[in-house]
Parts: sequence; C-alpha cells; structure tokens
Amino acid sequence: MVGGLGFSMTQPRKFHDRYQAGQHVAVWQELIALGEAVRDEPLRSDATAVCKEIIRRAQINLRILHGRLVELGYEFAEPEVALVDAADDAGQEG
Repeated sequence: MVGGLGFSMTQPRKFHDRYQAGQHVAVWQELIALGEAVRDEPLRSDATAVCKEIIRRAQINLRILHGRLVELGYEFAEPEVALVDAADDAGQEG
C-alpha cells in the first residue's frame, strides 16, 4: 500500500483517466501524497499526462480570458507579449 491510499505501486492507477473524468482534486491530492514516487515508473508517465492536461486546459482558459479582455477594449501595456506561447523546449528537463 502507498501512503494509506489503498493501492500498491504494482497496480497502475489511471490518474489521467480519472482527472479527465472530473476527479481533479482527488487525483491531485493522491499524486501529491505519493511524493517522490511519482518521479518513477509506472507512475511517472501517468503523472506527466495529468500535468500536460492541466497545462492544456490552462492554455485554453488563458486564450479565452485574453480574447474577452480584448473584446471589452482592455489595452495591455505590452500587447505583443500579453499572451505568448511557451518555447518548444519549455517543458523539457535540463
């Protein structure tokens, strides 16, 4: 059993599937409770998929927010950098 969460490291969890199904808080709490164990397989790939999904959703929300502010006439101090995509290597480990 891992951290009293009711599952073992040999039983791969589907954190990403559960996150997409709406169990956002529970999934995040379980991943945090696993601590350093999420850095190793079999958890690493699944935890990384959850993080990528969080970033994908944040990107969508930021684009919506930016668009709505522009529609409302908000003037950004530096419009050319108000919303920019991350560099291609932004998520890579150094």
